[in-house]
Amino acid sequence: MGSYTRIAGAGAGAVLLALWLGASTEGAGGAAQLQQAPNVTTDTCLTCHDRTTETRLQKHHGECQSCHTGGNAHAVAPEKGNIGRPAATQCLACHGATMQRTWSFGQHAKGEVACSSCHSIHASRTVTTLEGRGRKVDRVSAKCASCHAGVMARFRMPSHHPVTEGVMSCTNCHDPHSGNQTTVRNEVELCGSCHQAQRTPKPLVHPPVAEACSTCHNPHGTPNRKLLVMAQPTLCIQCHSVADNRHAVGAVAGGPLGGAPLRKCTNCHKAIHGGQLDAHLRY
Repeated sequence: MGSYTRIAGAGAGAVLLALWLGASTEGAGGAAQLQQAPNVTTDTCLTCHDRTTETRLQKHHGECQSCHTGGNAHAVAPEKGNIGRPAATQCLACHGATMQRTWSFGQHAKGEVACSSCHSIHASRTVTTLEGRGRKVDRVSAKCASCHAGVMARFRMPSHHPVTEGVMSCTNCHDPHSGNQTTVRNEVELCGSCHQAQRTPKPLVHPPVAEACSTCHNPHGTPNRKLLVMAQPTLCIQCHSVADNRHAVGAVAGGPLGGAPLRKCTNCHKAIHGGQLDAHLRY
């Protein structure tokens, strides 16, 4: 009886082992198949992807495997979901140490915008024109407009920087790979790089000029002349009270408001960015 029990037990164990091995072999079938996949090269990819329409390889993107991962699995079962697309860290491995230092501080990085949202690994598919006023906008600004629709709408206002006319590009003022547009120091220097007359050092400076140009101006566009965020005198009296002894407010306190405060402040205060002698920036 003891020998029979041992033999039966061994037989049952063998059956269980066989069943387990069979299940393991069946479950490993996919892995075994992937291990037999060919060594994927760019030529392998081009057997399915047409170079002339889908994969116009750029000069520095000639090897598919340098950007895409999972090529072996994709070759065995071609599906969109099993081919890896490059993350920002992978792009930065090739695209310069300077960008690696600045990218993490930028607004696009904070918003988790992928490089492929703006750049094409293959041929550029960016539109070259915008609907509406002006059709000479550059392709970079047109790409920015695909996300920043509210900003681009301002370029159709009466006073605006000439982006839709093709004279300027968004990248003339903004660095999409860093956050340079957010600091006060860089804003003043940036505007002054084109507006030299306003940047020229003067003995007396209007405080907003030293702080930030955007205190008074919206660089993208406004309904008011000279990109002012508000029309005069409304803009000026946000900071300056109207002196009743100089602007014909009235003969007595509480008298009727005269005409001078309702006119343009710059009719008298012409040196609004900075003056030579007068503390009230008249000259």
